[in-house]
Amino acid sequence: MTTHTTTPARRALRAAALLTPAALTLLAATPALANTPEGWSNPEPVSGLDRLLVWVVYPLVVIGVVVLLASLPRLVHSAQRAPGVTEPAPAYDDESALDELLGAPTPAELDTPGEGGSATH
Repeated sequence: MTTHTTTPARRALRAAALLTPAALTLLAATPALANTPEGWSNPEPVSGLDRLLVWVVYPLVVIGVVVLLASLPRLVHSAQRAPGVTEPAPAYDDESALDELLGAPTPAELDTPGEGGSATH
């Protein structure tokens, strides 16, 4: 097995390659730290309500509009799918009424022999 040893020149080159982008970024950001030019106006500070509108309310409105526009085709399609239905289907709490409606055999019909019920032969 071979061990790699680095020379001081290679270590310096590697450090320079890693630190150069950071140094260039800091140098490029220094003009952003400058003061406002003399001829420009100095605006008043923004109120808390304006910040709330810009950072919370406006994005929520935009998200709501996008969701509405995205779901609109599905809503229109489901409304066209069943045009005659104006009220929901009745809810059946009684299981026997539901079985009768679906044509399922009742427990009494299941126990009668000869009709494929649960009676032993």
